[in-house]
Amino acid sequence: MKRGDVPYVWTAAGGRALNSDEEKILDGVFGRSAKEHALDTLWAMEERDELFDLKLLERAILQYPVRLKDSGKKAVRIPQRAPAPLPRETAILEAGRLLEQAYALHIPSPDGRLFWGYMDEGDSSFRFCETGLAMGLTGFAAFAAACASVSGESRHRDMAERILQETVTEMKRALKYIRFRDFSFGFSPNLGETDGTSGMIKGLEVIRTYAPRKDLDELDGEVAELLERTEYPRYGVPDRFIGMAGLVSVLCRFDRYRGRREIIRRAADSLLAMKKLVFEGKALWKTLPDSSRPISGAGHGQAGIAEALFAASSVLGEDKYAAAALEALDYERYVYRKYHEKFGSWADLRSYPPEGYMHGYCSGAPGIGIMAEAIKRNGFENEAVEELARCARASVDGLPLNPRDHLCCGNSAVAEYYLTVGDTDAAGRVLGAMYERALQEGGYRYLGQDLNNGLIPSLLYGISGVGYEMLRYAFPDRIQSIL
Repeated sequence: MKRGDVPYVWTAAGGRALNSDEEKILDGVFGRSAKEHALDTLWAMEERDELFDLKLLERAILQYPVRLKDSGKKAVRIPQRAPAPLPRETAILEAGRLLEQAYALHIPSPDGRLFWGYMDEGDSSFRFCETGLAMGLTGFAAFAAACASVSGESRHRDMAERILQETVTEMKRALKYIRFRDFSFGFSPNLGETDGTSGMIKGLEVIRTYAPRKDLDELDGEVAELLERTEYPRYGVPDRFIGMAGLVSVLCRFDRYRGRREIIRRAADSLLAMKKLVFEGKALWKTLPDSSRPISGAGHGQAGIAEALFAASSVLGEDKYAAAALEALDYERYVYRKYHEKFGSWADLRSYPPEGYMHGYCSGAPGIGIMAEAIKRNGFENEAVEELARCARASVDGLPLNPRDHLCCGNSAVAEYYLTVGDTDAAGRVLGAMYERALQEGGYRYLGQDLNNGLIPSLLYGISGVGYEMLRYAFPDRIQSIL
């Protein structure tokens, strides 16, 4: 088409002619115009179809975030930590309110199913939630199941049951699709912990602790069968969020999968084989296709990969994984030492020279600190890990909070860091700051500073993540970390 040798034709919405570029080729080709056809469809639509389309329009247009002018961006206020922790009772009530808010965003389909959607910040398109842990039903279901497990409200249990029902249906569809594509076209499904296979595993395992169900066990069996037939060497993405490190870490985390040592070894060896990006004479992992430098952090960075390799070393009892993990940690120490005076934290190396830092789970001190604590739990406490933990604590304590509140790169990640290290009061002051700003502004902030606030049901970027951290804070011994 770019060369001009492929025909391109079109018709106006209200016309019946066939056009090419600006020239009318044939007049009266179509019996009815596109506009007339659409109106005919609308008039003939059944009530349940009409309800679905109206709800879809409501979500995709009426609640669609609008891009802010410069004056609006400057008006986005970064909260200050609250002087006192958020009352536990307030956090419990807020989690229930957020579950109800997220559930109310559903769109009923003509066949009786419920769908949830979100606005994609990357391309501003409206999309339906699928299976993912980050943006999909799995993360939403984990929050709903956790909330129902501690709530005395029957309506919360009913909501959680319906969300779980839709999640199971969507997971079965997704697994069937992955098996078909893998068999037919050499398709490589995402393996990471956000919207990939390991995210499904993590979601299922977390949900099961709050809502034991036979259909979840059946899904676990299907996922395990998929892992057995996966050709790991053909996967070239090493990071935690979408790649092999996420799978290795999740398999080593849960008892149901920790015994599958051969799968863990195959995945961990594939991760080691991706260690090809040479930086200052050392080989590390390239996690972003357009970057010639190693990236710092938990989500796409060396810290997240290191945690996965330490976990594999602990489960498999093989030192080669721990040795590679130490090299990744050395890089994280290098980045902190190089940039902490300028930024007070690890630099965001996705662009170079770096212009700033991120302060969340995906990138920055909270995520790196969470990785350091996970490495310790796997039995590795050495100078490199301790230095990483100290630097993360100093950065999180010293840096201001975020414009956003979500769990990926917002204030909920800061709260999760404090809960991970056992500082419940500090987490409560962060959540209190978020809560007070939400009261003043009419809601939590989920999107970037160039967008007005919008409602997103997801775990990492929306309502579910904020609600989950409220529950983690209120019940630190009952609600486990989802990260």
